[in-house]
Amino acid sequence: MNPLIEETDVVVLGGGVIGLTTAQVLAEAGTTVVVVADRFSPGTTSDVAAAIWYPYAVQPREKVLGWSAQSVQRYRAMSVDQPDIVRLVEFHELFRSEVGPPWWEAAVDSYRFLDPSELPLGYAAGYAAMVPVVESGRFLTHLRNRLQAAGVRFVQSDSPVRSVADLGVPVVINCTGLGAATLCGDPEVFAIRGQVLRARLTAGCRISYADDSDESAPTYIIPRSTDVILGGTATVGDEGTEVRDADTESILRRCSALVPDLSNAEILEIKVGLRPGRTRVRLEAEELDGIRVIHNYGHGGAGFTLAWGCAEAAANLVLGT
Repeated sequence: MNPLIEETDVVVLGGGVIGLTTAQVLAEAGTTVVVVADRFSPGTTSDVAAAIWYPYAVQPREKVLGWSAQSVQRYRAMSVDQPDIVRLVEFHELFRSEVGPPWWEAAVDSYRFLDPSELPLGYAAGYAAMVPVVESGRFLTHLRNRLQAAGVRFVQSDSPVRSVADLGVPVVINCTGLGAATLCGDPEVFAIRGQVLRARLTAGCRISYADDSDESAPTYIIPRSTDVILGGTATVGDEGTEVRDADTESILRRCSALVPDLSNAEILEIKVGLRPGRTRVRLEAEELDGIRVIHNYGHGGAGFTLAWGCAEAAANLVLGT
């Protein structure tokens, strides 16, 4: 056993947003925590995320609603104290036919239907709401620094952990995302490939947009403090991590149709990540190899949206509250 893991109450497996927020909630409760992962920022899937609050490609809705509402509260407080990491932005969700109220309306303070004059060409309806957008890399770095200052230890493994029994601790929180397919033999886990572009922010790009009418090619524009994330793709079962020129061209075409100012966007970076999909988020406890394991994975395209709510729920299973 790694000596850094000895004499700890809980090991959190996973170095992405789900693992780090779970470790943070446990640390706030006074729990001794060690975070173990084969990858930390900037090498995680979370670093690729557009990281806007938006409950996308995730189930079950009845639980997602509560988890995402808790996350809104955390992010809103952080936007006041650290606006360089989290800020509130105007978000427009667009539709090509008429729609009723958004299913997520109870999780936000307010929303409104877009006026027809606000709709891009080809759209029939949409919502507007003020939601958090997170600078993903900055957030992960901030959270790790905060955890280390609180005494949380970090262990980087040479390869993914294959058995919780190898850790030799009484409680493990499984925040391994796609790795859960191997760690606990879960056949319901699947990859959702996402390619995004990071472009220089332009004066005409101030509102966040999302159009999910094509499930395999969602279109989204997420302005951040100095850049803008353009997306995307969402191909289920596709584990390819190479950049694809056809996807880049498609993303630019779709995004510039929404915001013409992006037609000559200066591309700074192109990233690919594999979202950890599952038929529904798994957040429950079980005995595995004689270890109490709290599962917290399967967040699809909504890791940042659900992170704090799921962290609270996972911590409650550890603490018995």
